[in-house]
Amino acid sequence: MKEPCFTLFNGDVNNADLPSLFTCPFYYTPHPLSLLAVQELQELLEQQSQWQHDFSQSGKMFGVLVVLNKSNELGYLTAYSGKLTGQPCAVNFVPSVFNMYDDDTWYAKEQAAINSLNDELNALENNTDLEKAKNNLETIKAQEALAYQTQRQTMTSAKQVRKDIREQATATLTGSALADVLATLSQESVQNKTGKNKGKRSIWFNGRNTKKQLEHCKPQFEKYIAENFNRLK
Repeated sequence: MKEPCFTLFNGDVNNADLPSLFTCPFYYTPHPLSLLAVQELQELLEQQSQWQHDFSQSGKMFGVLVVLNKSNELGYLTAYSGKLTGQPCAVNFVPSVFNMYDDDTWYAKEQAAINSLNDELNALENNTDLEKAKNNLETIKAQEALAYQTQRQTMTSAKQVRKDIREQATATLTGSALADVLATLSQESVQNKTGKNKGKRSIWFNGRNTKKQLEHCKPQFEKYIAENFNRLK
């Protein structure tokens, strides 16, 4: 009857010399039986086909422990560090203390949550609407900066023109005629300041275009920005 986790040596080791003491795990010369068990485990790992692992690219720590079973037969136990694949294996490994692949474990539940976030992130990164909204926002911001600078230059030039007209009118006109010119200049000054900010208010307006019933460029982009990160805790 095969014992769980116990592996008999393939060869005849009945006459092998057994160590009288358990070796120090941090500083020792491996016993020949331990080396034989290691060799047999390596062969089993190479022969099994349930899963594949490129040990030349990524190492993995395995261990053996030479023991006697209840029938006084000499064999060994095998184990590995960390996780393997979660798949059955021809090697009779000692089971893990904690099975992280169980669906009811904390690890499995948290891993599922992380996988869900990764899927969501991948979907956003490959979302063409997000990239279009981002590019559109950058384009509009550049247009706004140019329009603002152009309007500012226009306003500066117009201010100088109004100053010249005001000085000339003050020197040549009186009464209602002068008042009309000054009122017109004052109205033009207000219009210039309003025009300077008009583009900015329409571009950054947080709503919808009332004529086309479309979102403005800023809310198109901002709807992809997360503000609540409680689900990541």
